[in-house]
Amino acid sequence: LFLKYSANLGANGKVNIAIVGGGATGVELSAELHNAVKQLHSYGYKGLTNEALNVTLVEAGERILPALPPRISGAAHNELTKLGVRVLTQTMVTSADEGGLHTKDGEYIEADLMVWAAGIKAPDFMKEIGGLETNRINQ
Repeated sequence: LFLKYSANLGANGKVNIAIVGGGATGVELSAELHNAVKQLHSYGYKGLTNEALNVTLVEAGERILPALPPRISGAAHNELTKLGVRVLTQTMVTSADEGGLHTKDGEYIEADLMVWAAGIKAPDFMKEIGGLETNRINQ
């Protein structure tokens, strides 16, 4: 992913990644993407920087990590923000297209890569995305 997109950065000069789901999987992935860039740098690959990585974490609920106490959820939110992750709470995704995600409040989140990490059954619009294979529960 990094090698592919760093060679052809998006229109805004960034690699745009949208992760839907603020549970443990979405939160960890958001943080680890930034860690992966650091690891690539340690191996000599300088084609992508954390500044060029634009990660947006989208959560429909009031806060990320809803299964954990609010204090821990808030600390995780702050750490993600420090890393440069854009954390959107109370934001529902209604559809996706080739270039990004549409939200219930009319926002469009540009994304070169979209990851669904919200629950075990993906929304019905996922099965209608061209070239995307899904099973009976849209995974």
